[in-house]
Amino acid sequence: MARLVFSKQPIELLQPNDRVAWLGGRTWEQMSEHGDLELMLTIRRPEFQLRFRNVSWSGDDVEGRGRAAFGKTEDGYQRRLRDLKAAAPNVVFVGYGQSEAIDMRWTMDRFEKGYQRLIGDLQSNGYRPIIVMPPELPTNVSFPINVATINERVLEIQSILFKVAKKAGVTTVDHPKISPEMTDDGLTIDDAGYRLLAKEWADLLAPEMATIQLPNAITIDSKQLTLRIEGAKGWSFENLERTGDQLSWDEKFSSFPAVDLSKKLVPIIWTIRGLTNDANYDLILDGKMVVSATGLEWKYGFAVFKNGVIARRLALQQKIIEKEQAFFHQYRPQNETYLFLFRKHEQGKNAVETQQFEEQVESLEKEIITLIKPNVHHWKLLKR
Repeated sequence: MARLVFSKQPIELLQPNDRVAWLGGRTWEQMSEHGDLELMLTIRRPEFQLRFRNVSWSGDDVEGRGRAAFGKTEDGYQRRLRDLKAAAPNVVFVGYGQSEAIDMRWTMDRFEKGYQRLIGDLQSNGYRPIIVMPPELPTNVSFPINVATINERVLEIQSILFKVAKKAGVTTVDHPKISPEMTDDGLTIDDAGYRLLAKEWADLLAPEMATIQLPNAITIDSKQLTLRIEGAKGWSFENLERTGDQLSWDEKFSSFPAVDLSKKLVPIIWTIRGLTNDANYDLILDGKMVVSATGLEWKYGFAVFKNGVIARRLALQQKIIEKEQAFFHQYRPQNETYLFLFRKHEQGKNAVETQQFEEQVESLEKEIITLIKPNVHHWKLLKR
């Protein structure tokens, strides 16, 4: 058994071709709406071709009560096993414990029995579970229940999880600390908090490898056909050519840059010399307009925010979010009462349509795999 903590040197938990499922309550469920964690893990280990499924559920606990719908708790537990079967993972990150610490109706014996059962079922189904320790609540926030009391219960639950992990021979992972600045109310993580949380998880699970560095400034001489790029590493412009009043070149990069998309992007200053001062020139990236400026503006330096590698990274994140949404609708359709539950006699025949989302998920995953491969982007500067 290994214990992975944020204060120590991280180890590799993810392996090539792993299919990872996130299993927990609201904190993990909301991760899928942002796509930041999956994005970071995907681009840090592109050669692994990792695949992800989020089967977390707001209000869920180790017994599966959040999934019970109109049935009993045991129905929710069995529903969770079916949800995992639909996700077909080989690795499952299990993130339960915080809500049980807050809910005083939970006894430690009950939690331990429930968790042992869950880990045992995950292993018997061929999954590799990784236990995520529940984080303590920030001590300086207002909460209906005494925070110190809750955190005492969190520590008790952590002790139980260590015992369960040791007996089952699985790895435990410490959760990043949650600070009030990451939340709306000391407990509910906000958008910026999720981005920060995703980065901390990625730093632990897939430490940053050698990455490229984007340039600070680019200088192009349109007459001499020369390029000068300042501060770049693993990134370049190549094949600069001129045809009449048109310039063209290629952008190449070896990997994705370590750019924090939660922060405002810093522009690159472009200087293009040898243009007609009062003429307008359009900068085109892969056939799409980026910006237009006069020859005089290009001569003295013009701020450009967009480039091929950042556009590709943003497109990758959007595909990841689309994929998670498609999987969500597959295993958790909005009208499941009519498809699977007590009103299925009305529309149950349409339940088979939910499987069509799997085709969409697989198609999006192929696009994701394509997007993580470095590619050449084509630039043009056109005189109007």
